[in-house]
Amino acid sequence: MDRAVLDLVAFYRREATETQEGREALAKLGITSAETVDHFSLGYASGRALDAASGEQYRILKDLGLAKKRREKFHDCVVVPVRDEQGRLVDLCGLKPYASGLRYVHWHEPTRGLVGIEALKAYDDIFVCDTPFHALHVRQHGFADVVALRQADEIERHLDLFHKHGIERVSVVSRKHAKLISPILAEAGIDVVRVPFPLSSRIVTRKALDAAAKEEPATGESGARLVGRTESQLHFEAGEITFRIDSVASAGLAMRVRVRAELGGASFIDRMDLASASGRRKFARSCGAKLGLPARDVERDVSAVAALIDAMEEEEARERIGAPRILTPDERDTATSVLSSEDVLSYQADALEKLLGFVAEPENKRLALLVAASRLLEKPLGAVARGSASSGKSALMQAVAKTLPTTEVLNLSRLTPKALYFMPEGALEHKLLVCDEYAGLAATEYALRTIMSNQTLSLAITVREGGRVPTTRTVSQPARLAVLVSTTGSINIENLSRMLEFRMDTSPSQTRRVMEAVAAGGAGESGKRLRRLEALTDLNRMLRPCRVTIPFADRLTYASTSVLARRQFAQVVGLISAHAALFQFQRETDEANGTLVVEATKADYEAVYPLLGHVVEHFEEAITPPAMELLEAVEREDAKRITRKEVMDRLGWSYSKAYGTLKELAALDLLVPDTMTNGVLRTYDVAPFFRSERGISRMAAPAEL
Repeated sequence: MDRAVLDLVAFYRREATETQEGREALAKLGITSAETVDHFSLGYASGRALDAASGEQYRILKDLGLAKKRREKFHDCVVVPVRDEQGRLVDLCGLKPYASGLRYVHWHEPTRGLVGIEALKAYDDIFVCDTPFHALHVRQHGFADVVALRQADEIERHLDLFHKHGIERVSVVSRKHAKLISPILAEAGIDVVRVPFPLSSRIVTRKALDAAAKEEPATGESGARLVGRTESQLHFEAGEITFRIDSVASAGLAMRVRVRAELGGASFIDRMDLASASGRRKFARSCGAKLGLPARDVERDVSAVAALIDAMEEEEARERIGAPRILTPDERDTATSVLSSEDVLSYQADALEKLLGFVAEPENKRLALLVAASRLLEKPLGAVARGSASSGKSALMQAVAKTLPTTEVLNLSRLTPKALYFMPEGALEHKLLVCDEYAGLAATEYALRTIMSNQTLSLAITVREGGRVPTTRTVSQPARLAVLVSTTGSINIENLSRMLEFRMDTSPSQTRRVMEAVAAGGAGESGKRLRRLEALTDLNRMLRPCRVTIPFADRLTYASTSVLARRQFAQVVGLISAHAALFQFQRETDEANGTLVVEATKADYEAVYPLLGHVVEHFEEAITPPAMELLEAVEREDAKRITRKEVMDRLGWSYSKAYGTLKELAALDLLVPDTMTNGVLRTYDVAPFFRSERGISRMAAPAEL
């Protein structure tokens, strides 16, 4: 096809989808579905195409009969492309409403190809319409398996094509040509069903609307009700029919099922997709013929069953994700008693060992539990457990997750880049995200950083709505999400600087304790443990999201030259706040604008203080081994200033290794660039960084508060 024709068709397509005039022309034909417009690549000839055409293009269009005297052949028509078996454009058909009728404008005589010819390749049971207009409305009713003749007498010309693609059954949609088309198809060995042209597909004119308003509805409403249920089958009653539906899904209900419809002593069995409008329509045609009922009534009843199953699926999905369990008065009293009088953190850490078999590692257990408790805060914490394979990283995180209600845990193996942005509303509010391996979060590192810094996610996306004109829509998601993740490798430094870090115990003595715990767990009373674990989750279910105030926070600040200290101090505050949130039944509280406000005490700092060695000035895991080697050399020599050449000489490094390592430490503010010559860094001052095994000597001791 000539390039000028393809450009013309593309122009018509834009006019139909992007202009008010084009949308109104489609609406006059009763076409309101964007899917129908896309399916047939419909266009609208507004008369402006020739104004945009070059002189050469106009000459070609005139020679081809598509333009004459600066007027388009299809002026004011909805234009339907006609394609051949290879998908090439071979013809155009124009639909132009006038008065209460419809005028067809043709380009070629006779035509080649079919409207919607791709359906022949995808289906063996299709609709054949005697005009493109009928095909548009069959598609608008939800059926993609539709082709259209440009004229009814073309049917014989396409029989070979029907046989070539294995068409077994044809539903003929026609207002006056069914008697011509049906016998030809039947003689060719194709099963034929005649479908009356639907009332709702009339051209939308005032006369048609007035006539439709005087007619009675073709069918009444139908409801469906569940009358029986077994493990593998659902029994419904809808209208006059009983439906027996076999579920083939092992989890929940399935919409693609085997359906047995019964009426009196007759029955009809077929497999169908209840979620597919075209599937329901096909089932209704065959079932109605077998049971002696109008196909429209059967379709109405099947749709009612599908709607009921869909509602049941939603309800079961809510149950699977764990709707909040309502505690009995006794359960509430027991949980309140523990929360009001016990050392809640020690109580939970002890439960990790006795109920879930995670032994020793006292600091790691408490840190992980505090990170989980931080989900209640306005700014939750994140933590990474680092260790070798089989060191217990995943066991610790899964044990902590089991202490929480399932409604407050997102236990995921992998996240795609935009997964968090499109979670259901509220799904990221005061939740704990657990991921066994950091590699599963690698694709969403940026989103996690945003969550930990801003507690919200936002994304601008381009969508097509209504007339299919592109618009920008913003997706916004509040995200107060605590994060627990494990790794054996490196982590993006931008993420690592926002997370607590603790290392797993890989000593022989810990291995022995783990083996003893596994042996003891195998011989335990699992039923009793499950009941005790449920009581533990009840404690966490009673805790409310809150805002924590720390009256003594200003006395905890310390001097540091490292920029990392800014985030580390925020993590110290976060741990104190998480401990206070965990003990909210034992602290002074207030309400402000519907939010619980908890006041932290010295006891919260005393509990957190021994754990701060995992936080304050702990930068070893954030830098590379060469950088750590250089820092240790600087520390041994108590150097105050160092040059790149001294590094190369003392450590035997190459220029590039020395330059890269110095640049890395400068980025962490552990070394401060002093002078520059011709733009090249040469000399560095050594920042008074602090590094110790515990890393907390700069923090005020609890006794000093």
